[in-house]
Amino acid sequence: MSTLAEYREFLKRKVQISGVFGFEVSDDEIHPSLKPFQRIAVKWAVRGGRRALFEAFGLGKTRQQLEILRKNPKRPNCPSTSISSPKRRRPNGNAKMDTPRNFELTG
Repeated sequence: MSTLAEYREFLKRKVQISGVFGFEVSDDEIHPSLKPFQRIAVKWAVRGGRRALFEAFGLGKTRQQLEILRKNPKRPNCPSTSISSPKRRRPNGNAKMDTPRNFELTG
């Protein structure tokens, strides 16, 4: 029978920490219109490379992703970058619409 300590060691052996595949950017290289928390997220994503932003609605993910894309072409040998998003976006549950649309409101 395994002990808790043995199980934790087993889990530690299974964990894979992602490497750093990006590059450093300074604060003055990031667009000044981004809010402080957005600037931190952009620096984190660019530094790590191969990173995704999983943030709540309304926090400016699109602006952050565009800023990340803006950084990559300026670096030599930088791999291609893409933005993935759902095919259909749901509006907030409290959203008011002026004209009827084919939306499924939740919330």
